Amino acid sequence: MKDYGAPHSNEVARFLEEFYRKYSDGFINVPTWEEIKDEPARYYVLYDDSKTTLEEAVIGVGAVRIANGYIKRVVIRKDMRGRGLGKLLLTHLISVAANRNDHVTLHVRKNNTVMRHIVEKLGFQIKEEDENSYLYELRVMG
Repeated sequence: MKDYGAPHSNEVARFLEEFYRKYSDGFINVPTWEEIKDEPARYYVLYDDSKTTLEEAVIGVGAVRIANGYIKRVVIRKDMRGRGLGKLLLTHLISVAANRNDHVTLHVRKNNTVMRHIVEKLGFQIKEEDENSYLYELRVMG
């Protein structure tokens, strides 16, 4: 797992935007590289260091706003889905957020049944909902 921290370089921000455009399947609002660059969230990249190219190595990306425990933009590469890697990445993001917060939150689109299943298995509860998404919350030990 690689922590890209914040603020992000132009190169990292452009890579993240491209990854999200390619693999998000419409489940997230894809940010521009400028938005990523200036965002206070920390981005984490799940990767296979045995691969020789960046395209092959990066498996998934997710972000967390440490100040308030909000997880966002969790995406796994299409050819790597169904292997538990989304859960692995999300579990890491939860542990990062839980280090400074007594709760963790994230939005999941209503039509993203895979992510909804994962977060519910991890103990998240629906806190709010709107027309398109649920706001999930997980209480953690502080």
